[in-house]
Amino acid sequence: MTTDDDNAASFGRSVNLGSCIYGIPIKAHWSFFALLGVVMLSGIIRFDPLYLALVFLLYGPILLITVIVHELGHAITTKKLGGTVGGIVLWPLGGFAMCGPTSGGAREDFLVSLAGPLSHLPQMLFWLALYVFTSGGDFVYFRNMFYISSLHDGAIGFFSTLFAQGFFLNVELLVFNLLIPAYPLDGGRCMASILIMCGVEIKRAAMATSFTAIVISSVLAVWGAVSTFVYDNTGGIFLVFVGLYIFAASKLLLDLARQDRLQEHPLFGRACYRQQAAPTASGSSARAPGNVSSPTDPASAEESDIL
Repeated sequence: MTTDDDNAASFGRSVNLGSCIYGIPIKAHWSFFALLGVVMLSGIIRFDPLYLALVFLLYGPILLITVIVHELGHAITTKKLGGTVGGIVLWPLGGFAMCGPTSGGAREDFLVSLAGPLSHLPQMLFWLALYVFTSGGDFVYFRNMFYISSLHDGAIGFFSTLFAQGFFLNVELLVFNLLIPAYPLDGGRCMASILIMCGVEIKRAAMATSFTAIVISSVLAVWGAVSTFVYDNTGGIFLVFVGLYIFAASKLLLDLARQDRLQEHPLFGRACYRQQAAPTASGSSARAPGNVSSPTDPASAEESDIL
């Protein structure tokens, strides 16, 4: 359960990066920089300074800007739909925009969830344009998996590879956040919204959302471990942390649903969700809107994203 105190604590342990559109404050949690350090250390085993430079640029400033644009997609859409935005915090597994619920219920929550992943489309075009300009239209470096030797083909080879990686980073984040229905990823939030809009009783919708996420998170964690220790892929450890995070969040949702305490959940506890699902509930655990507890206050709900 997320409260205003929790949000304040998250900001308190973060580095202030300033504010942007609508005066939305942006901060980076200290662990975001810790992750960059871990990735850099894992890349030292290749003993190649150009590879370390690419890792630093890709997982440092490029990832930072990518996450900010993604979260701004959520935040700006929320503002335009009449909701509130407390700020954006960047952390190791991506970022989260502290968005209060709009008045439109599951439909508008679906639009807010969709806005983040769709922000990667213009970013993909940006990196593609930079690649074409740098390489002169030669797509020899345009691949997801690259050879370290490409980094040694002069400035054109290094920057073409970097821009190609920026493009594929956005492709992966678009697919990962939108097409994987694992709460609290955007795909999982979209799934939850669609279930509510289709009239599924709120407890069943919550359990379906959590079960799906638990299965997906287990697969991600196992594949990440195999990728790290069998295939020597330094990015595999990231999938392990993503899988564990999704598992923890979805297990909490499942426990609340089983204990008839969904009113305490930051998403399924929203008054607009419970009102929209209430007419189809028969003997469910949904409480009347007047009994919804404080976690449904505007500043308590978040858009969480994994990168």
